[in-house]
Amino acid sequence: MRYLAVPVLRENRLIGVCRVAIPVHRTQGFAERLKSTHLLAVAIGLASTLILGLIAAKIVTRPIRSFLGTAKLIADERISVQVSNNSPEELGRLTRHFSHMADRVKHQIHEISQERDQLETILANMVEGVLLIDESFAIVFANPAAVQMLDLSGY
Repeated sequence: MRYLAVPVLRENRLIGVCRVAIPVHRTQGFAERLKSTHLLAVAIGLASTLILGLIAAKIVTRPIRSFLGTAKLIADERISVQVSNNSPEELGRLTRHFSHMADRVKHQIHEISQERDQLETILANMVEGVLLIDESFAIVFANPAAVQMLDLSGY
């Protein structure tokens, strides 16, 4: 038998004792059921935590994956692509800064292209011959006047 005794108090004064007895074989069955129920609850809790964690991870990483895809497009020289994320948090601020940076790079590339085109036009229309050679004295650039003056027809 398993016994349990609990004092009965009234106004902080002992007025009796409540005593209960139960056969041990009945408590062992209850303990086994409690153990299996507890293990089942733990398994369900772990499974639901895992599923909810995976869902939360997908929700959280979706804008990051989008951002990385856009960054790859920009790295592949598709500068005009814009990152879209209106989140006010860190990722939203990062995407706005990244979009601003991409716009500035696009603008700078446009300016550099215009300057290059101007220089090519100037060099092509000069009557003086201009050669650009590298450190091993190989011709890297020759304007049309230099090609004609030096008979660089293979260039």
